[in-house]
Amino acid sequence: MKELAVTYARVSSKPQEDGFSLISQNRTITQYAASRKFEIVRDFTSSESAKKQGRKNFNAMLAFLREHPDVRIVIVEKTDRLVRNLHDFVEIEDLVEELDIEIHLVKEGQVLRRSAKSQDRLVQGMFALLARNYIQNMLEEISKGQIEKAKNGDFPGRAPYGYKHDRENRTIVAHPDRETVVRLIFDLFARGNYSIKALRQAILRQTGERISKSYLHKILTSRFYIGTFRWKTIEYAGNHPALIDPGTFQRVQAIVTGKSKSKPRRHSFPFADLLYCANCGCAVTAELHKQIHTYYHCTFGRGRHAFPYIKEDTLAELLSPVFTSLNVTPELARVIEAQTSDANSARAASLRQKIGTLKQRLTAAETRMANAFREKSNHPDLVDDDVYANCMEQFREEKNQIKADLESACQSPIGDIGLSASRVVDLARRAHEIYQRSTNQHRAQLLKMVLSSCKTDGTDIHPEFREPFGLIFGSAGKEKKPAN
Repeated sequence: MKELAVTYARVSSKPQEDGFSLISQNRTITQYAASRKFEIVRDFTSSESAKKQGRKNFNAMLAFLREHPDVRIVIVEKTDRLVRNLHDFVEIEDLVEELDIEIHLVKEGQVLRRSAKSQDRLVQGMFALLARNYIQNMLEEISKGQIEKAKNGDFPGRAPYGYKHDRENRTIVAHPDRETVVRLIFDLFARGNYSIKALRQAILRQTGERISKSYLHKILTSRFYIGTFRWKTIEYAGNHPALIDPGTFQRVQAIVTGKSKSKPRRHSFPFADLLYCANCGCAVTAELHKQIHTYYHCTFGRGRHAFPYIKEDTLAELLSPVFTSLNVTPELARVIEAQTSDANSARAASLRQKIGTLKQRLTAAETRMANAFREKSNHPDLVDDDVYANCMEQFREEKNQIKADLESACQSPIGDIGLSASRVVDLARRAHEIYQRSTNQHRAQLLKMVLSSCKTDGTDIHPEFREPFGLIFGSAGKEKKPAN
C-alpha cells in the first residue's frame, strides 16, 4: 500500500507563481514521489515571502496534517522553500515530534523524522540558521546602502509625484509636466478655500490630472516638496530641487491638521482661481467681510508688501479691458483660422508623440520584467527570491504608472483640443458685450476661457492669453500700417 504524502512549494512573487519556478519545484517533487512510490493527496503552493511568519498556505498545510493522521509525509524541494525563519523551523520540529511525520528535502537528500539522529537534526538546524542569516544579512546590506544614499542627499525610494528619475545621472529631477501640477495643488489649497474633494475636482478641471483624495493628502503632507525627505525616521536634506517654498508648505500643514484659521469654505469666489500677485507671484485669494462684501488680496506667501484689498465689483471692472477695443477684420479672421488650425494640429501631434513615447516606455518596462523573469527561470538558484520579488514589484509600479499616464493621454479628445476658428472669432467680437451684461460668476468663466492666468498689483492687470486668443487681443487697438 502506497504511503500518503503532501507537497509544499513556495515562491516569493506572483510572476514566479505564473512561471517556471513553481513548475520546476513541482516537477522535482513529483519525480521524487514517484521514485519512492508515494501517493500525493494534496499540493500546497504559496506565493508568500518566507521571511515573515504566519504564511497562509504554510499554516493550512500544518492544519491539514493535524486533521489527517494517515498522511505522514511532506515533500519539499529544499529547506529554504519551507522555512526561512526560526519560528517556522521550531513549529516543524514540534510537528515532527507530535505527529510522527517525515519531511523529505529532495535536493538536500535529507529526511527530518522523529527517529532522526542528532547529527541529521543538527544539519537541518544549520540549514535553517543559514537561511535566516542570509535574509538578515541581505536586509542589513540593503538598509546600509539606503542609509548611506540618504546621507548623501539622494532619496533611496521611488520619485514622488512631480518628480522623475534621471537614470543617466542617477538623480531625481523635477518632472517637466507634473511639477506645475504640484505647485498648483499647494497654491490652491494654501488659499484655505478648498477641501481635499474640491481640490481634486479643481485639479482635474484645470490640468486633466486624475489624482485620488488619499494621494492628494499624501502630496500635501510630504516634506519632499520643500527639498527634504524622511528615511528610517531621520530627516535628510535632499539633492532634488524643491518645488514648494517653506512658507506655503507650513500654511498647508496648518490647514491639513486643522490648526489654521483658514478653513475650507462653502463660499465661491469667482476670480480666485485666475489671479496672481504681480509683485511676488503668490495667488490672489478672497474673503467675505460681514457676510456681504467680498474682498480680494494677495496671500502674502512670500512676505507682506503693498497690495490693496479690492472689492469684487471693482475687480470685475479692472478686468473689463481684457475684452475692449477689439477689431476682428476679415484679414485677421483668416490669420486666426490658419493659426487655430496650426495650433490644433500641433497639439494633436504633441499628444500623438506623447502617446507614442508612453507606449515605448511601456514596452521597455515589460521587456525589463520579461528579462528579469527569464534570468530567474534560467538560474533559479543564483537569483534570490526576495531580491527578485522586490525588483519585480518596482517594475510593476513603474509599468502601472506608465499605463495610467497612457490611458489618460488616450482619453484626451484630439478633435476637441482647441476651439474652432469661427467660435474664436465670434467670441472675440461679442466678448465685451457678453462680459458687461453677465454676473461676476459668468464673467469669471468667460475670463478663464480666454486667459490661462492674470497677474495684478491691484491697479494694473497683466493677462496671459490662451491660444489663439493672444493673437486677437495682441492685435487689438493696433492701427493698420499704410500700404506702400
